[in-house]
Amino acid sequence: MREPKPNWDLVRIPVSFPYILLLFRGAPSFSRPRMAREHRAKLFAPFDALDGFSDTIRDRNTELVDALERRKAPK
Repeated sequence: MREPKPNWDLVRIPVSFPYILLLFRGAPSFSRPRMAREHRAKLFAPFDALDGFSDTIRDRNTELVDALERRKAPK
């Protein structure tokens, strides 16, 4: 059986805790303006890590589809 997770609101923090000031300061506020969506999207755009690999896969897939279509074609 799982141990229940502690409720951090009820945990006592000793005064000697070295980071107590940081703990009560809260979440940081960011003063930087947000990046435009168009520029942000470029960061996550897919890239071809292996040059020509996706082209080779696409060509091979086309060959296989053509072969299957020829096989299914009525004689």
